[in-house]
Amino acid sequence: MSNQWPCIYIFLLYIFFALCPVHSSVKTLPEGVWSVVTSYEQAELTKAAGETINPDSSGQGDFKYYSIDDYSTKYINALQPLIVGKHISGDTQVADYYRKNQINLKLAFGFTDQLTVSLDVPYINKELKYTDAYVSELQNIAPILASQGVPIPPSIAQGKGIGDLTVGAKYRLDGHLALGISYRGGPLKIGSDSKEKLESTDHFQSLPTGKLGDYYRLALFYEGKILNQPISYFTAYEISTDGWENMLGNNYKINNGDTLYFGASSLFPVTPTLSFSPRLFYLQSGTDRKY
Repeated sequence: MSNQWPCIYIFLLYIFFALCPVHSSVKTLPEGVWSVVTSYEQAELTKAAGETINPDSSGQGDFKYYSIDDYSTKYINALQPLIVGKHISGDTQVADYYRKNQINLKLAFGFTDQLTVSLDVPYINKELKYTDAYVSELQNIAPILASQGVPIPPSIAQGKGIGDLTVGAKYRLDGHLALGISYRGGPLKIGSDSKEKLESTDHFQSLPTGKLGDYYRLALFYEGKILNQPISYFTAYEISTDGWENMLGNNYKINNGDTLYFGASSLFPVTPTLSFSPRLFYLQSGTDRKY
């Protein structure tokens, strides 16, 4: 969710600049040289998507985000017949928490002195804890659910494994300017769905280790001076395509929106062995669009 995980993006930008100087400046690796960088990120989802209580003529209501603490069974389309039939309550909280941990491995290789190629390999672990009340209510109507082919979700749902791969390249035009491009899609999308999710219509939460749609990023790196002080700039534009997502029982075709990145950094020597490096990061992410 591009809107719901801002801490992830900010942390990723910090890793991008602080731990990967080769990739955040015009510098490229020397020919034949490898670079290996690892990073770790952690986040907790605070909102989930649901339908409003009043559906339109197509049977779907307005798309809206609700706090995890306020997300109840009435926002899950598949459960509406059971609520109307008074088999379950519409006010039962669905989940206690939804967390994500990720380890990132970035491999880079100097193909030439001017061209560096890279491969990003993430290992993702997602965990969703359903409330005891929600699981208990569904267990109490197990025969009804079985007749509809709907299994009962586990107490804790988990999706983990290697996520989608990203390939990239940076080409240094001269000592002050470089271009970068990266792509994730097609055969690189090797991330899998969560263990408890059987199919796209089983009304279970989707905890995929892969992204929704394809991803393209074009980046520009520049190094110059202001008042005789060296400054490095980085800007990138990222495009995401449509994909499918299941959020606490509701299936959506969704686009996470495009993302604009900008960063600047400099280095001020304090002593021969100590330097001060201020950094500025900015990110603007498009609004999630549901179809």
